[in-house]
Amino acid sequence: MIRGGAVNITGLVTSVKNKGDSGRLVEIFTQDKGIVYVFAPGARRLFSKYMALTRLFAIVSLECVPNGEFYLLKDGRQLGGFESIERDAIKFAIVADVIKNLRIVSQNSTNKEKISALLMVLAELADKCGDFEADSKALLTAVDKVYIYVLAYEGMDVTGLARRARYSDALVAMCEYMKGRTVSHVMTDEKVFENSDEAYCTLADIYREQFDMTIDKDIIRI
Repeated sequence: MIRGGAVNITGLVTSVKNKGDSGRLVEIFTQDKGIVYVFAPGARRLFSKYMALTRLFAIVSLECVPNGEFYLLKDGRQLGGFESIERDAIKFAIVADVIKNLRIVSQNSTNKEKISALLMVLAELADKCGDFEADSKALLTAVDKVYIYVLAYEGMDVTGLARRARYSDALVAMCEYMKGRTVSHVMTDEKVFENSDEAYCTLADIYREQFDMTIDKDIIRI
């Protein structure tokens, strides 16, 4: 039960930083509030009830009270999580890079709910993938789809932009395949694009041009 003055914050933990002697400041991607920051006092103490609620890539439902620029954690529960992402260095780097870019886009977007939902699907798909060496095409295909949808949500002609960029054939083919299909179907289907790494590099160029942000193309060397 939410107590008087408290609010519920539900979402994915996308950043964790130490704060104070034993606390943690966590960033949470939510569907209804966008990005919010929650301070969990004592979360780094052994056996703290907040420890599980402040783990990277945990899905949490928190009871908090407003406290200036962030919320103060009072209670909560973990709904799930994607722990395997951290165990593969390249997979972790790719998901972290997506989060970095979606963080920038969502700050001024009216589509925060959709962007948060896409991030949750990507985290779930990345968690189910094996190590990057084995499932690189599947993971990159999912990342490319997320970036394509975000561009579309922000009112951009993805196919038109792709035709003017290098490696355009790979990205145009992906856009054509996605056309007319629902987001839920496209994000969860098992079709893997052999040129997903080329599409990734094309999207990196488009994002830099349109959003003044940099996707880390060095993660993928083609």
